[in-house]
Amino acid sequence: MELVIFMVIYDLCVAWNWLYDTDFIGLLDQSCQSSGLSLLQIKPENLPQMLNSLVGGELGCKVFFDRASDVDPQFMPLVQWVREDSIHCINAYELAARTWDKA
Repeated sequence: MELVIFMVIYDLCVAWNWLYDTDFIGLLDQSCQSSGLSLLQIKPENLPQMLNSLVGGELGCKVFFDRASDVDPQFMPLVQWVREDSIHCINAYELAARTWDKA
């Protein structure tokens, strides 16, 4: 008997790590739910597990929103996965990095 594993694909994946984003992420989650869209939240506490599931093909996403890698390098493997798998990124790391230093 062959074991078949199905990939779960989320409409939106958001990586976040800032305490003050909690309300924003809650609103984003409500908006996704009311529109019939699925949201995958990746936070520091579930990052290793989620990254393994994404790289292993158990999970996937259509669109990625990065709210974490600019201040937390542990999210860089996730950013790399997004780039390598050609996932549409709302704020691509390379482009967003140009705006971080306002001086």
